[in-house]
Amino acid sequence: MTQRSGTSGQQVAQEIVVIRAALKAQGYSTRKQPKQPIWTIQIKPNQCYQLTFQSVPDRVWVLHPFEQTPTYQHLSNVIQDALASYSTFTEASPMTYADRLSPWCIIRALPNLQRLTVARFRRRSDAEAHLKTLRRMVPSTIYEIIFDPALIRRDDAQRINE
Repeated sequence: MTQRSGTSGQQVAQEIVVIRAALKAQGYSTRKQPKQPIWTIQIKPNQCYQLTFQSVPDRVWVLHPFEQTPTYQHLSNVIQDALASYSTFTEASPMTYADRLSPWCIIRALPNLQRLTVARFRRRSDAEAHLKTLRRMVPSTIYEIIFDPALIRRDDAQRINE
């Protein structure tokens, strides 16, 4: 995943603030479980879902139990939209030196033609091996390998064009 401002713990805290605000705007209440990265989303007095943060293998938020119901789909869309708006806001930071050393990226497809960088690699073969593992561990998510074109500096591009 692309490094953003702050540490990983700070980033998770910022993401849950955004998610909780989006859920509250939709009329849902949330409650944090003690000493665990789990939040309970209350739907009705006898119906609730749990939102968990899983740092391995690719830092994702997961909604449990998985169901094919309109309520589950609505909650999932609210959470994805909140994270997508947060990631587009925070992804505007410039690339770091470490990012420039690792041009091969595994990206995760998000709604509305957005993407999230999951990992960066120096060699394509390393990215392909990691992608195989990701696809085996999380088969329902779409991942792709790209070469990040933002790495070509302007003076290098001018030399190529000459």
